[in-house]
Amino acid sequence: MPGWSQLLHKPYLRLRLRPITASIAVMVLGFALTYQLWTFFNTQARNELNRLFLIEADLAVERFLRQLEDFEQQLEAIRALFAASVVVDREEFNAFVDTLHLQKSNPGVRASGYAAFFETADQAPVVYIFPASPENLNVIGRNAFESAPRKQTMLEAMVTGRAMLSGPLSLFQDHAANKVSNSYLFYMPIFQNLLSYSVNNGNRQLLGWAYIAFDMRESMASVLLSEQINLTHEIFDITNQNNPVQIYGVAGSSYPRIDESKHVQDAFRTLEAFGRIWTIKTVSTNDFERRYMPATQWWVALFGITATLFLAVLSWLLVDRTAALRHIKRINRKLTISEQKWKFALEGSGDGMWDYDIPNQTFRVSAQWKALLGYGPDELSVSIDEWKSRLHPDEYARVTEALDGYLNGLNLHYKVEHRLKCKDESWKWFLARGIVVEHDESGNPSRMIGTITDISHMKASEEIIWRQANFDALTGLPNRRMFFDRLEHEIRRTQRYGNGFALVFIDLDEFKEINDSYGHQAGDQALIIVTDRLKSAVRASDTVARLGGDEFTLILGDITQESDVVTVLRKVLSVLLQPIELKSATVKISASMGIAFCPEDADTADDLLNKADRAMYNAKEAGKNEWRFHH
Repeated sequence: MPGWSQLLHKPYLRLRLRPITASIAVMVLGFALTYQLWTFFNTQARNELNRLFLIEADLAVERFLRQLEDFEQQLEAIRALFAASVVVDREEFNAFVDTLHLQKSNPGVRASGYAAFFETADQAPVVYIFPASPENLNVIGRNAFESAPRKQTMLEAMVTGRAMLSGPLSLFQDHAANKVSNSYLFYMPIFQNLLSYSVNNGNRQLLGWAYIAFDMRESMASVLLSEQINLTHEIFDITNQNNPVQIYGVAGSSYPRIDESKHVQDAFRTLEAFGRIWTIKTVSTNDFERRYMPATQWWVALFGITATLFLAVLSWLLVDRTAALRHIKRINRKLTISEQKWKFALEGSGDGMWDYDIPNQTFRVSAQWKALLGYGPDELSVSIDEWKSRLHPDEYARVTEALDGYLNGLNLHYKVEHRLKCKDESWKWFLARGIVVEHDESGNPSRMIGTITDISHMKASEEIIWRQANFDALTGLPNRRMFFDRLEHEIRRTQRYGNGFALVFIDLDEFKEINDSYGHQAGDQALIIVTDRLKSAVRASDTVARLGGDEFTLILGDITQESDVVTVLRKVLSVLLQPIELKSATVKISASMGIAFCPEDADTADDLLNKADRAMYNAKEAGKNEWRFHH
């Protein structure tokens, strides 16, 4: 019987061993490469999951801070109400706060109120509160200074002139109802005739504090839980380093925690805002990992094993391996594109999808994109030129510059707000976001996908709040805040170009008698008629404003001569002296007016207004229905 050495030298056996050797070599190399690829993609997947987790942790901080800033903006609106009014009564306060929809937008808000300041008595009783629930009404008259933490926060807000947050405390309402509370108070100081505060402003006079009382746990739950249900959050108030307080968390809830053996991820973020220091802890959940952990590495492992066996068989059969390698490259390219699309879907999603083929200049949109503009799925054929033609002219340059800047690498992100023309020719606001998902062989962007989100309601709400804060509700004229803004603008224009202007302070004579004799409704009707007559007496470029009550102002631009002003004043008195037809009577109104010039008489807003005011009182003392210049 021949030995093995003799058998191995036989041509038949050598031919049989060669494909076996080649197959074994292919399998060894293939499995080694598969393991390396699996390790690489598994590491990449873990890194991507961690990156997404850290982004969500940062977003939790942003949502937390944005909620506090929303409260601050509401308090600023209340402060603007006091600055724009001579006196704010309870009905006006409640009506204004009701328009802010605080409790509808955040269920954690318990009340909004106003505490007046009595310096001589060292007291700050609550005089207004909304809504008028039984628990809230019990707070009326309570002295906020009787609580040391409340008093400290209110005094800090007074000194800084900014909104300040108290520490966690129990509300007066909760004492009455024997409830355990995790509430905060947000105080905003309100000064006499001041919309903003400066430490160098010595003329301030504190009226009191507007405040919002809210339950931090409920407020943050409405923000954090609605945004991301796959993470858990814990918020700690660490202002007192020796006694940190957990004000929000999920301990004892039904949210599952990550098992210690399953890649636990947590993140701590510390921030300081409105006089408090916070630490926000974010922890991933099993649901988060299941939902966002890519399965690419397992597909790679399955593909690698299959490919190795396939190549081993091919080597056994002496089939060209080039075709198999090309096939692998083609599959890898599809997997890469799929991963990039998935990545973009995680980073931001919107209502309508769009797909931009850059080399071919084609622009495809989803049915929902068309629906947002009022079209059916088959009604509109969208091209890149069609999309550009629907951009609002005011935003066209900004949007195209943002897109070109992103494609050229000048901008890190493509995220822009703009309007698009709808089917009914109306304009709708959208937030557009996009990301490049493919590049050509030269590294240039070749494909971009993105979304648009309807933000029309948000824009409309911003416009309403702005008008309420800057215009008089009765006459539609600029209020005290807008008046000072335009006066400061005119002063800066004068300082830059040297063109002077005149400020006219108008006080209606005997207007109180109309209110007393015919009622406030008749007085309001008379003020509206006076407003129309004042606007008819001046140029369109001039400003007519109502400071409050029966006091008006005129800013007459590019006027430096008394004779030019006299022409306007005569016209004003002429139109005002015309009889006013009210529902209940016919009345006549005259006015006393004081005039000051900028820069001759003053070059600051307060000085200019004070001098025009004194000149007006000189006109009243001279017999009313007169005007006087400040000299």
